[in-house]
Amino acid sequence: MVQGGGAVPSPVFEAAEARMQKLRKVAEQQEAAQHGHEAPGPIGRVLGVLGDATMLTLAGIVGFSGYYSLAYRDTRELEAMVNETCAANSAALSSPSGGSGKPSFPSPPPPSSSSSSSSSSSGGSTAADASTVDGSNLLEQARAQATGLWCSAIRKYLRMRKAIEEQVESYTAPTYHKLLPDMAPELRGR
Repeated sequence: MVQGGGAVPSPVFEAAEARMQKLRKVAEQQEAAQHGHEAPGPIGRVLGVLGDATMLTLAGIVGFSGYYSLAYRDTRELEAMVNETCAANSAALSSPSGGSGKPSFPSPPPPSSSSSSSSSSSGGSTAADASTVDGSNLLEQARAQATGLWCSAIRKYLRMRKAIEEQVESYTAPTYHKLLPDMAPELRGR
């Protein structure tokens, strides 16, 4: 010890402190491994994300099926709605403007007074106006593609729902030849 208030650690004390830190670290690692709280590696993180994505997908499928089962009791009504939506979507995809003539997104705000004077003096449209048109066209294309995905998913759902309904109907309303024959009059109760 040095007089004057400052303590100089001895080499033995430093070695003891280093050994205690190592022992604490080993004990923490053993406790974490025992309780399963070990930090996942990169493969563990990827598997965790894939597991979460799978669970969210399954929840989405259950919600999708539940909604359309409850909202549309009759498959003919649902099929008519799907055919109408998909026909409108295919018409929007095939038209050169990418839409049905009326915009489904709000129009961009009018340009400020400074940009309108510069565009009128140049005699043409500015690059900002062109990017707005391209942006809205991209949005229309994205909406049409999303609707196309919805159409394919709902058609698969309709095929499965029809197959299930046919199977249920075969059990609930059997045909005449599957019914039991009438009892003979002598076997009937009086």
